[in-house]
Amino acid sequence: MASIQSMGQLPWDEDYEPPAKSKRGAVVIFLLGWLVLPLSVVLLGELERPWYQIACVAVLAFVIVFIMAAVRVVTRF
Repeated sequence: MASIQSMGQLPWDEDYEPPAKSKRGAVVIFLLGWLVLPLSVVLLGELERPWYQIACVAVLAFVIVFIMAAVRVVTRF
């Protein structure tokens, strides 16, 4: 016999998993890191003193964001 369900309730499915959150942002940062970090090494060597320090801080900030994104991608697999 068919089971009777009250209105507004979905049948319980034990294998149901809610849709996963998008990982696009972390993946894009990860892919950009593969392009930006090697290029930054080449570009940093050509800069003068004040711009060199600013660029180093910017690269350091990007590395921190890059590591956080990589950890996020790895932990959600």
